[in-house]
Amino acid sequence: MEYKILFIIEVGIQNFANCLATAKVLNISDNNNLYLALQGYNYGKAYISWASEIFRCYSKANAKVYSDNKKNELKVKVYG
Repeated sequence: MEYKILFIIEVGIQNFANCLATAKVLNISDNNNLYLALQGYNYGKAYISWASEIFRCYSKANAKVYSDNKKNELKVKVYG
């Protein structure tokens, strides 16, 4: 049981590290890219590329647009 929990935590950490790299976070003070990475961890890494290409950064407004698009695409009531 403990091994499973540790494995799940390790996978989450690796996923977040990948989001940090994809968002090009430079350091702990790089708030714009850090927020982008955090939202990418929540929505999936595709959000990082989408937001970077279209808006060049994270914002609550573009996160909502992405979520609304995904809800329509996936035919679900909630995304993220």
